[in-house]
Amino acid sequence: MRLRGNRIQKLRQWHRRIGIVVALELLILIFTGLILNHDLLLKLGDYRIENIWLMRWYGLKFQFPANGFFLGNNYLTWDDEKWVMDGKVIAKNLSPPVGMVELNGIRFIATAVGLYLYLPQGQPVDKIEKRDLPNIPIQKIGIGQGKLIIKTFNGTFWSLDGLNWKRTKMSGITWSELKILPSDILKEQPHLFAPNLSVERIVLDLHSGRIFGSYGPFVVDLSAAALLGLVISGLWIYRRSFLKGNKDSKV
Repeated sequence: MRLRGNRIQKLRQWHRRIGIVVALELLILIFTGLILNHDLLLKLGDYRIENIWLMRWYGLKFQFPANGFFLGNNYLTWDDEKWVMDGKVIAKNLSPPVGMVELNGIRFIATAVGLYLYLPQGQPVDKIEKRDLPNIPIQKIGIGQGKLIIKTFNGTFWSLDGLNWKRTKMSGITWSELKILPSDILKEQPHLFAPNLSVERIVLDLHSGRIFGSYGPFVVDLSAAALLGLVISGLWIYRRSFLKGNKDSKV
């Protein structure tokens, strides 16, 4: 009887210890599950986190652009995810630009396969795609004699509106050239280009365990198995206590 009593005592001790650990995991699952259940209402995808420690935990690197295109004191720079003009994000997930010029109050930003038109304040105006261009890829963009100029492998072309093009051999063209960003602009880079993640992604990774790496989901699975073990051991302890109570009452 004493040996059996010791076994029950040890089982109760382990039941409590495992229960504390599983309870913490269960709280995380419940809390994150409730949040994800109201994802659209909370708009989790709209909020971004730029915490340096968290970004390093995810393995995201901090690489800031050092070059850009200039129009006087105005500039355009970019990374793999966004374009930044004069300290403001103006576009995301576009190809790298090959130059920027301004004509008649409109800034023309060229990529290899298109022209993007913006107001100086950063508002998008229009996009000229390859079907409206004389040739692609665009190598350079510039200004000459008050006209918009692009250089391609098939020659150089001019336009006044970006839609109607004519071949030219014009000289004295001012091409948009890549330049090193000055120190005052470089100081803005950590704020503008620091990697970030949406709150939705972080909460989802917490819920699934993936935030702890490739073994995270297995930790969640182990917690589920431990919870099942707690249910079984709890029922067994209750049964033993119930039977013991019945015996004592009969005595």
